[in-house]
Amino acid sequence: MNRCYFIDHKGTRIYYIDFTNLRTEKEIEEVMIESKTLIRSSSKKSMVNLANIDGMHFNNTIKELFTEYVKGNADYVQKSAIVGVTGLKRIVFNGIMKLTGRDVNCLNSVEEAKNWLTEPSRK
Repeated sequence: MNRCYFIDHKGTRIYYIDFTNLRTEKEIEEVMIESKTLIRSSSKKSMVNLANIDGMHFNNTIKELFTEYVKGNADYVQKSAIVGVTGLKRIVFNGIMKLTGRDVNCLNSVEEAKNWLTEPSRK
């Protein structure tokens, strides 16, 4: 499937997770399994991630899958951004952030997300 890979942007190694236009729970879960295997085998707080869910199907089962996925990755992620959160997905996304306690920045484009991810973190 190869929907998860590293990209370099301004000297930062970003793990890109591509959920774009996926329609079935099985397809989405396959990408989650592929990405979380690498993420959860990394050092604590070492990953810089960019997920793209543009055009992805969403339902209650997928919401539950994402809640577990996001929560389980928390210890390994230093900084995270997401693209493609529009309409009703925004409401679901906000709920997932509250349930998981994660802070994933929602941005409008992949380029905008890559630029944000490479900015120095502010404490």
